Amino acid sequence: MLKELFSKNELDIFSLSPAKAIERINSQSLVVVVDVNRASITTAPKILEIAKNVAVIDHHRKAEDAIDEPIFSHIDTNASSASELVTEMIMNTQVDVKITPKVATYMLAGILMDTNGFKARTSAATFKAAMNLKDFGADNSIADSYLKDEFEEFVLKTKIMSTIESPYFGIIIATAPTNQAIGRTMLAKVGQELISVKGVRAVFVVGNISDKVVGISARSNGTVNVQLIMEKMGGGGHHSASATQISNEKIENVLADLKRILGLYINDITWKEPGY
Repeated sequence: MLKELFSKNELDIFSLSPAKAIERINSQSLVVVVDVNRASITTAPKILEIAKNVAVIDHHRKAEDAIDEPIFSHIDTNASSASELVTEMIMNTQVDVKITPKVATYMLAGILMDTNGFKARTSAATFKAAMNLKDFGADNSIADSYLKDEFEEFVLKTKIMSTIESPYFGIIIATAPTNQAIGRTMLAKVGQELISVKGVRAVFVVGNISDKVVGISARSNGTVNVQLIMEKMGGGGHHSASATQISNEKIENVLADLKRILGLYINDITWKEPGY
């Protein structure tokens, strides 16, 4: 999406590789971590080991191993997305912050992705953030187009969905081909599509996201707390949208552990929150 929206020169101006960031960081640098509060699952955990000043902006519940003692932390689990939080902060600051139409479009795409096109996890603040981004020139048709599948992605998504199994009523597990690495975004897309099927309460999409890491993307219609389940597997997120990554483990072992934990959740009412 970035390469489609921004030119190479623009990307060179506002982006750095982890290696270059480590070279440039000093005692006065401020590292802002967005959309996650666990150092271990950031793009470059090494940066956080070096940085003296760290700020966190996130909409996921604070994890047990959250970044330790940031100088600023804004975690709001009621927000739909990190884009919503950042937009809200920009609108409430006394500093005159300008967002270009391209950046506003990119941020709007983030809201569309996390809310499944405003179908889930929305509030009045979500729509207000989207309205503010439109005022900055965001193009919703362009933002929406970035979320559409390329033909190859569509074929892969269909292949993953063809593997679905249902170990418990209303709960679906889908597994990606074991002979290729699948991006976390693809796992999430499959989960979003399957949870929209009538009668499906929760979806878990499992796949290799690298040679040594298995990822799980979990989605719920609100009647199953996938956050609790993913936390049992070292991850986290929201009540209805969570994920985890497991290193140095085979997919079949991860699947077996997932089914074991699902069994514990289904049969132990103490796991569930009031009303579920």
